[in-house]
Amino acid sequence: MSDNHELLVIDDDDEICDLLSELLGDHFKVTTCNTPNEALTHVQSHSVDIILSDAVLNSSMSLEELIASIREKKLFMPIVVMSGHDKDHETVQKALDNGASGYLAKPFLNFEEIGRYLHSLLSSSK
Repeated sequence: MSDNHELLVIDDDDEICDLLSELLGDHFKVTTCNTPNEALTHVQSHSVDIILSDAVLNSSMSLEELIASIREKKLFMPIVVMSGHDKDHETVQKALDNGASGYLAKPFLNFEEIGRYLHSLLSSSK
């Protein structure tokens, strides 16, 4: 059963966006974006409650720059970074150091657990 919390998924892989949308749709109203610029435009015009973003986005804007841009706009929703590569450790750490709220490793094993984790971040951010 979906509640009214909007989850914004940012990933340049359409299959990941579709999978997360389908499997987390029972927990959230899911919106997907493929680029940081698209995501930034979306958060400025919609009431996004939580963001789940891939660590490495094929874009001129890095995840770290996206987080900084969101925070500069006085938007403080939780931002969770996801990655499936050990080589992304530095990118993930920089994101956490610069305002990301948490980290999820791919591949995802338990979507119910992910839903509970995201909801717990929402509860603790209020």
